[in-house]
Amino acid sequence: MRHRLQSDLTLTEMKEAGSILKTPAGFLIGWGTTVGNGIEGWAPGASFTETDATTGQEVWINTGTKITASWTRDIALLDGESLTLADDASVIFGDDSDKRFKWNNTAQFLYLMEGAASGQWQNIPLNMLSQRSKFHTFYDEFYPGKDTPGNQTTVCTYVSTDDGGTGTNDFDDTGNSVRGIFQVVTAAADDDYHLMSTPEKFADLGHIQWFEALVKLTEANDDDANWIVGTSAILTDGLLKPSGGGPPDSYDGMCFYKVDGGTDIHFEYSNGGSQTADQTWPFTSGAWHRLGWYHDNTLVTPYVDGVAGTAVVAQASGHDPGYLVFGVKAGDNNAETLQIDFLSNTGKRA
Repeated sequence: MRHRLQSDLTLTEMKEAGSILKTPAGFLIGWGTTVGNGIEGWAPGASFTETDATTGQEVWINTGTKITASWTRDIALLDGESLTLADDASVIFGDDSDKRFKWNNTAQFLYLMEGAASGQWQNIPLNMLSQRSKFHTFYDEFYPGKDTPGNQTTVCTYVSTDDGGTGTNDFDDTGNSVRGIFQVVTAAADDDYHLMSTPEKFADLGHIQWFEALVKLTEANDDDANWIVGTSAILTDGLLKPSGGGPPDSYDGMCFYKVDGGTDIHFEYSNGGSQTADQTWPFTSGAWHRLGWYHDNTLVTPYVDGVAGTAVVAQASGHDPGYLVFGVKAGDNNAETLQIDFLSNTGKRA
């Protein structure tokens, strides 16, 4: 009897559209050439396989009620859609089609896309931690439990330059049991003191980048402090020019900075003696500011506290790889202290 029933089920043929598995809530499974919106009798969540030869096979779900069916396409295998990821493809999750895992076939990595392809963390690869051959991440959290004051941390040895001789660095872990706050200090007018990552350098062209740092400076005297955070290819004194002059006239790199006499955060991209137009965001003394950029290998878009600036064109040649840099310059004889919570840059290897 069991074998006969199995054989009968195997040979069953459906001659026309139909439905099976009826429950008090309505039919659960159906098939046919087209779905029928507005009809009665289908359970909420019922599945219907549509076999219209002009569009291929589609599976629909009843998102309506038993009284009025409303069919929503759940899975589609249409012409041009690919499961082999031969071209860009994505897998939608949740109930929002703008949230998806997406495969970048050109760059060969998977990333999370939410909404439009925009924002500082757009296209961030999900597999960067397991794909060391494709991505490199520099991340220094300046944790005082494992690092010690000075230039040496567990991430790298920083090279410091101090043109006035008053520069110092240490940790401020007051009230920060979970995270460490690293700080650099100068106490003499126009004393430029900054640290640069060595041997860590990031190339510009050919390397997609996601940069981020969290910094704070409480000005000892209003508008007198100068600071810089970003990348620079040069290891030199005077990375911030005297008298609030900002970054050097000629260097390869890109950076955020503030100068004495002003209350703005600036951003520039520099290729030798050529710099992009100045961009600014408000600076608040004593407040944390999140600085970052997304470099897609063509354009660099800066962000301050989540607010995007204007994308600038990355230079096609002559732009040397840059060290990560952060530093401070006192505008007068009041000591100024730049605090940094973390410094991070992720780059895709060429």
